[in-house]
Amino acid sequence: MPEQRKSSTGASEPITLVGVGDISPNREDPPSIFRFCGDVFRKADIVFGQMEAPLSDRGAPQFVPSRPAKLRANNITALTEEGAGFDVMSHAAKHADSNKTMIVKAYIQDKRIQKVTYIPVLINSNREPEVLQKQDPQAQEIFDYVKEISEGENLDVRFSWEGDEVLISS
Repeated sequence: MPEQRKSSTGASEPITLVGVGDISPNREDPPSIFRFCGDVFRKADIVFGQMEAPLSDRGAPQFVPSRPAKLRANNITALTEEGAGFDVMSHAAKHADSNKTMIVKAYIQDKRIQKVTYIPVLINSNREPEVLQKQDPQAQEIFDYVKEISEGENLDVRFSWEGDEVLISS
């Protein structure tokens, strides 16, 4: 865990963690995949990501359903400081049919999670994530879906809008 930041008054300041999944930067201009949401990542202290396939110029190609294409190793620039600035990246090749997802943020202060929010995101026709605003109907669809599956699992959580982010609380 990074050291707690201190303000000029000596008070601790929150650390922001961001997590996002289903990343597949297979394109001619890999950093362009984050052109609509990269600022969210770059403003965070720590950014976690989950790749859909390994990046490699060796071995057998990895395919994304309905979009067969090898994820080339040179696409790593999309994930580094040149692109989104990921700090931690995992790999899992489980694919969903939905184009709706979210960016999860955890706010940590004094080594404790103070709050957790998510930002609704739509994967557009160019396979680029776009941050949705609260007034967007698709943002409300994501809100309703997350609430529904949480209730279906009997999770004791509540969801409420806090600006364009959704606050998750118990």
